[in-house]
Formats: sequence, C-alpha cells, structure tokens
Amino acid sequence: MSAELLNYDTIQDGMNIMGVVKAIDPLYLSISLPGRMTARVSALEISDSYTKATREFLEQADTSNNFKPLTDLYHLGQIVYGRIQEVKQNEHGRMQILMSLRPNEVHSELSHNNVKKGFVFNGAIAEVQEHGYIIETGIKGLRTFVPLEKAQPNHVVGELIFLKVEKIT
Repeated sequence: MSAELLNYDTIQDGMNIMGVVKAIDPLYLSISLPGRMTARVSALEISDSYTKATREFLEQADTSNNFKPLTDLYHLGQIVYGRIQEVKQNEHGRMQILMSLRPNEVHSELSHNNVKKGFVFNGAIAEVQEHGYIIETGIKGLRTFVPLEKAQPNHVVGELIFLKVEKIT
C-alpha cells in the first residue's frame, strides 16, 4: 500500500490536513504543510469564538475579556488541523493555499453520530466558566464541556485545543 505525495496537483479545496505553525503575525498564521507547501490562515479563520472575542476587544476599551493576539495564542512548531479553502495562483504567478482552522469548517461533514468514546478532534474555547470550558466543536448536534481538572490552565476564548472524548451523555 502506498499514499500519493501531497503537492499542488494533489491538494484540493475542502481537504482536511494537519500542519505546523511556521510563522505568526498579528493577522495571519503561516502553516507548513506536507510536500514543502505553505498555507495561510487569516485571524478570521481561527474560530467563530476568536472572531467574536476580537470584535469585542476592538469595540471596547475594556481589556479584561482575556483576548490574546495570534502571536500570544500560537507558537512556532505547534501542530494545527484545518481545511483547505482555496488553492490558487496569486498575481505573481505563485501558488497560494488558503486554509481555515474554524471547527465549523473542519468538522462540517460530521454529526454527533460520528463521535464515539476515544474520538480525537479539535475545538475552540467558546466560553470560560467557573468549573471548566464550553467548546465550539463545529459538529452538528454536539455540545462539549471540559472540566478544569481535565484541562491545562489559562485557556482563553477562541483558542483551539485538541480533545479526546471520555464520556458521552
């Protein structure tokens, strides 16, 4: 058995793929993909929760909403999971890959029936509560809660985390 190498001929819009954060600036992430390709992720394509937190931060002088810029939320070498939105040639004739990390894009084809014990996926912190985190999964019909004792501390709204299902009710 063999797998076809990923290149500009085989990569397609709608493909889910893992990559590694290669560069970070306040508005974009640069993601290193297999096959020596690079994708670009806009800050608006991180998660719905991150977009909402960003808007609230910009509209208010109040900085207590725990907003963090991309440069504080991500680190070089961090593994991310996303969906290819578009592969196109830019105005200079170079290939450009646009990618989304938004859970509702990445998990658009899943429903709660696909989720079983042990299932691993990513989601965004939608809300920080006293005893844990409400997660934006992007999976139709799935509500998710992570208790504080099962999570690393100090997550912020919009942050993407990997999850493993322990219990379904």
